[in-house]
Amino acid sequence: EDLTAAGDMRELAAMVERVPKGAALVRATDDHDGHEESEEGVTLPESITWLGQRVLDAGRRLAYHGLLETEITGRSHVPYHTNFIVAPNHCSHADIGLVKEALGDAGKNLCALAATDYFFDSKAKRTFFENFTKVVPMDRAGSLRKSLRRAHDLLLQGYSLLIFPEGTRSPDGQLRDFKASIGYLALQARTPILPMYLEGTHDVLPKGARMIKIKSREVGAHIGQLLTLDEMQQLSEGLGRAEAYRAVAFATQRMVEALRDGEIRPALSALREQWSAHHGGNGNGASSARGSRDSEEDEASAHGASEPDTPPSAKL
Repeated sequence: EDLTAAGDMRELAAMVERVPKGAALVRATDDHDGHEESEEGVTLPESITWLGQRVLDAGRRLAYHGLLETEITGRSHVPYHTNFIVAPNHCSHADIGLVKEALGDAGKNLCALAATDYFFDSKAKRTFFENFTKVVPMDRAGSLRKSLRRAHDLLLQGYSLLIFPEGTRSPDGQLRDFKASIGYLALQARTPILPMYLEGTHDVLPKGARMIKIKSREVGAHIGQLLTLDEMQQLSEGLGRAEAYRAVAFATQRMVEALRDGEIRPALSALREQWSAHHGGNGNGASSARGSRDSEEDEASAHGASEPDTPPSAKL
């Protein structure tokens, strides 16, 4: 951490409390719902993991600033006094590397969930991802509740977390509706959201493509202003829990859309009015009675929440 980035004593205290450099990433493996576990990976010496991580970092920088032409805006919005949830649009396997590149040093603290049956299904894969990345196994054959709990635990450990709120890659590059799970995680873990719009990655590596398309080399990451916990609480005031999660997801999507369109960040009052109009309600708790009866799993899943779709090329 760069302690000089602290603006006051409160920020300094928060930075000191965050996960220290070199802290072990806790990768729980005891919630596979009876599914057969993959082979355990090999724990490599620290010198090898350090070298491997540096090689991956260098390869990513070469890809995004050599092979591709990358534009990054809004880096001043990246917080250094707290961890956060990154919420970008998603249409390519190239997205995750672009997010890390856009975050700079803050990306070193970034984790993502990844499917156990894809990323950790062999001894070689598990050894690679456990030693050289911050990818954490998630059993997508299990319950959504356990996946969200895993993400929640990472945030409580002090890590930042990459979530693709659309739930999967867009097949045509167009933004899809954000799922309620982003609101659930942010409010339950009391963690701010960093909106981000990624452009050009669909042209470079669209869904279904196996190779980068060099015909278009321009990509970009546009970072928006942090959606703080106080702002999320204002947006969801008077709403039931389920509605609150959806309202936060809605507001996050509008902020990403504003970044896409080159517009200023929408005001909270405007977002609350849009939410009420969008759902045909008065926005003052019309559904609070129902929402308060929802279980935590229903709140996050009944309205389309899904596990993060971490791309196969993830290098966290």
